[in-house]
Amino acid sequence: MTLVVAVIVVAIAAASTLSAQPPPEVSSGLGSGATEDILFDNPAAVETASLYAQTLKDAPANVTIITDKDIRRQGYRTLAAALNNVRGFYFTSEGYLQYAGVRGFSLPGDFNTRILVMVNGHNMTDNIFGSFYLFGQDFGIDMDLVQRIEIVRGPSSALYGSNGIFATINIFTRAPADSRPLTVSTELGNFGEKKTHISSSSYLGRGVNLLLSFSAFNTTGREIIAAPMGSFAGGRTDKVGAEQGYHSFAQLTFRNWNFMANFSDRLMLAPVGLYRADFGDPGTKVRNAHNFVEASWSREVGRDSSVRLRFNYDQFRYFGRYDYADGNGGVDDVRDEAAGDWLGTQASFRTSISRIGALTLGGQVAADLQNVQRTYLQAMPNALFRDTSARDVAYGVFAQQAWNISPKLTAYFGARFDDSKRQYSFVSPRVALVYQPSIQTSYKFMYGRAFRNPSTYERYWEPNPLLKAERMNTYEISAEHAIAKHLDLIGTVFHYRLDGLIQGVAVTERVLQYRNVAASQSTGVEVEIQGQPVEWLHLSAALTANRARYSTPSRLLPNSPAHLAHFRVAIALPGKLFDFSSAVRYLSGRLDAYGSPVPGVVLADLTLSTRPIFHDFSMQMGVRNLMNEIIRDPVSQEHLLAVMPQAGRSIFIKLTWRRED
Repeated sequence: MTLVVAVIVVAIAAASTLSAQPPPEVSSGLGSGATEDILFDNPAAVETASLYAQTLKDAPANVTIITDKDIRRQGYRTLAAALNNVRGFYFTSEGYLQYAGVRGFSLPGDFNTRILVMVNGHNMTDNIFGSFYLFGQDFGIDMDLVQRIEIVRGPSSALYGSNGIFATINIFTRAPADSRPLTVSTELGNFGEKKTHISSSSYLGRGVNLLLSFSAFNTTGREIIAAPMGSFAGGRTDKVGAEQGYHSFAQLTFRNWNFMANFSDRLMLAPVGLYRADFGDPGTKVRNAHNFVEASWSREVGRDSSVRLRFNYDQFRYFGRYDYADGNGGVDDVRDEAAGDWLGTQASFRTSISRIGALTLGGQVAADLQNVQRTYLQAMPNALFRDTSARDVAYGVFAQQAWNISPKLTAYFGARFDDSKRQYSFVSPRVALVYQPSIQTSYKFMYGRAFRNPSTYERYWEPNPLLKAERMNTYEISAEHAIAKHLDLIGTVFHYRLDGLIQGVAVTERVLQYRNVAASQSTGVEVEIQGQPVEWLHLSAALTANRARYSTPSRLLPNSPAHLAHFRVAIALPGKLFDFSSAVRYLSGRLDAYGSPVPGVVLADLTLSTRPIFHDFSMQMGVRNLMNEIIRDPVSQEHLLAVMPQAGRSIFIKLTWRRED
């Protein structure tokens, strides 16, 4: 880590002293941080839903966009904090990771395997657990770099393949040419939270723009009191959530080329009985890292066509130490390790067919270089409990046609075929109708079929050669109406059925085998009003009501709140030097993994932000969980506790200095 820090600090210092002449206009692919007005000056545009830029009302999906202004006004310091205030989303934690739930689905013990997360279009799903679960400070991109976040609800397998079942989240970073020459910030908060961030952007001449960023963070952790459960007598422990780590990001744009590099590492203490390890033992810890480098090339071909190519190398590392009493006064130090490396390439081509609409074609290939999982006692590192290696080669091809039936009606037809050496082939169709009777109103009728292949962890950790992919059919009807010039009303009705649901089934007290256990389904409605009715006021109020159940036998899903409510407001105070914002979330009661009820909760956050007021300095202060509510999140049966106590009221302060030229 020391070497990485030194290299990045030296690079930032060097870059900030380079030529300060203004860069020329740069046109690059949207996924590489383009500067087109349609994306950045008009927030009502989205690319993720169709792989090209279109307005929210045109997109064949139900979409929410979080802008960089929203991030600043609301004081979002992590990706989880931003998504936690989005309609239909909620987060839970078992003490060291944060898991996203969507529309009432977040099974305890899952690793966010049914939500696809991307950075500038780069797929962040790892090749071991088949997931992405780094939503806290362990997320590899600092929130100060984020230009916007696109949240596309519903299945996306027709474009992106496996894992895009409930939602697709695409985080777009600010392009180097649009970034400040130098930004430095520091944060302090409860539980010993400390973080420092520095970033620099420079024009290097000859059309080359460079952005470098580095963040380091450290938290001393908090104390929790755990209630007795079964043979566990309960107890008190501290250092829960104590973590340290860094994340770095670099982006270089040159004509039609875009290069990205992201390196991160996070070590967290977890003395909370993970996988039934000894409660209160500070030796139990987990380390995660997901790194990648990518080169992409895009170009306009003629007046109405474009092509884009991507080449990437990804690396995933996981390390876990779990301490168990050996019955003789000693400790069994059990180690889990996972190492994954893979190469990938993607290609897409878009053209406009006269009198019909946009046609998009594409494909991708991913090949594992390494896919290893091991478990062993530290005292006997060569006596492996488990040692699996299951490298795979996968590919997918897709096509999507937009058909402009009339000036007010557009149909979208798409399908993708996926296959691999170790998985079954799958076809993912998608159909959508978008009807706009007026410029103020849009109706959408959407159907999609999605899949999720079992991860190598699920299939080979406790081997199950019969494990098959999950399959889901989703139906959704949406209405979006502008009730005022800058105020929108959105209503959605949805239904999904998920077949072949993969869940861990206890083989022994400490061992799970993943099986296709059942089907689940949910029907629900969502309503949201959001916008800027007057210049000084931004607001959003949303309600989600759903009923998520196992199909056979019929029973409620665990960790599935039937009602979610979100309210956000941001006010520019007189003088326009200060912004005040508040967010309120409500989660109704839910069940833990054992079927016991967990009470609902109302959570309120406050944030006060300043504009640059003194030599380019700005300040932000915030209170989270203002009313100090008691929060208990359901966790998996493979852990020692049934519910995990979460943090109470916390306060943070952030100071930022930006050099404007």
